[in-house]
Amino acid sequence: MSRYREIAAEAMTAAQKRVHDLIVAGKRGRVSGPFTVLIRTPEICRHAAELGEHLRWSTSLPARLSELAICMTARFWRAQYEWYAHA
Repeated sequence: MSRYREIAAEAMTAAQKRVHDLIVAGKRGRVSGPFTVLIRTPEICRHAAELGEHLRWSTSLPARLSELAICMTARFWRAQYEWYAHA
């Protein structure tokens, strides 16, 4: 059981819908994880999505090495969601 319910597309404000569409059109392809909460503040959500997308897919590391780095960092910091999402 989650603490926050997802906001249905038809219940989103115009700003939330724009951010939702931006995330879905990007490499993630869906709104999930922290973005289901962050979308309540669309401007922060947009910045977080853009930063995360850049850090994950726009580095000089090959994709497999990038995933390994994410998993190692998640394990070190005991970041349960990040570990769950990437391990």
